[in-house]
Amino acid sequence: MQRLLGRPAEHSRRLNLRARVREIEFTATGSDFESQVVLYRLLRANFPRTYAARLRLRPAPLVKLHLEHEYPRASVTTRLGRLSPQVSNLYYGPFPSRAAAEKFASDALDFFKMRRCVDDLHPDPAFPGCVYSEMKMCLAPCFKGCSDADYHAEVARVRAFFDTAGESLARELGEQRERASAETWKRSARPRSMSTWVSLTFSITLTASRSCWSAITTSDMSKRSRQRGP
Repeated sequence: MQRLLGRPAEHSRRLNLRARVREIEFTATGSDFESQVVLYRLLRANFPRTYAARLRLRPAPLVKLHLEHEYPRASVTTRLGRLSPQVSNLYYGPFPSRAAAEKFASDALDFFKMRRCVDDLHPDPAFPGCVYSEMKMCLAPCFKGCSDADYHAEVARVRAFFDTAGESLARELGEQRERASAETWKRSARPRSMSTWVSLTFSITLTASRSCWSAITTSDMSKRSRQRGP
């Protein structure tokens, strides 16, 4: 402020507003965030066409679900496409950085088998596939590794995961755990009880046998010592 409004130095090319400024208005703020909000409002009101460039605003990264594709996929983008009834793409976010968005997408897709390639697919049974299909992490629609109905059902699971912030998958895993627990109990309840009974019986028998053997051994040793004498 002193440089802009102070007495200008001779033969200096630095900007000086002393001869042009009549008064200064200011707004007291309580934080850097509030200062940025005030600056944003002022620039948007006075420079509606260039305020974004003046503030150096950058669009926040989003996870885009490409539902317009025949075989939908997910990607990270900073551009919003046209939102219309004809185009059914969905966007999730925003994220603080592109790295954070990419990590979220990668970690989330590990729970599903939706494709991660970016190519427009033309399914061909002769296509060798990719590393994700080899690791059983993709349904491999590229070489018809699944039916179209199965792939779109998997995409619907991914969409439900994003829409519910993970609650849909948590419910699904909970239901699977309950069913597996019920089936396991029905099949193994009797064997488990029998196994426990056998183990307990064997443990008691082994303990008793060791006690008897210890007693017999001690008795035999004392008898032998008396027979031998001093």
